[in-house]
Amino acid sequence: MKPDRIESLWNRLTALAREAPAQPARTSAPPGFAERVLRLAAERSESTLDLWFRLSLRGLGLAGVAAAAALTLAVLLPGPAEPAHDLHWLDPVEEVFASL
Repeated sequence: MKPDRIESLWNRLTALAREAPAQPARTSAPPGFAERVLRLAAERSESTLDLWFRLSLRGLGLAGVAAAAALTLAVLLPGPAEPAHDLHWLDPVEEVFASL
């Protein structure tokens, strides 16, 4: 295309754009927007409660598994060979009172 032709096309296009009616700016939300926002907020609060309920059940299950594992290990592992009657060396308070 020749530069003169491009300029004339551009001038016609800008003249048509200036004559076109200006669209009013949107100052309000689209219809139904408030209802959608309220519905989403209501759904979110229910889902938050469901989330806490699921997490608490998982925690309860995990605590049960940990307790069962601890009891199983306590039963299956052998205990000390000798009874632990001679553990006075672990008690620093007894040492203080024995020296008085």
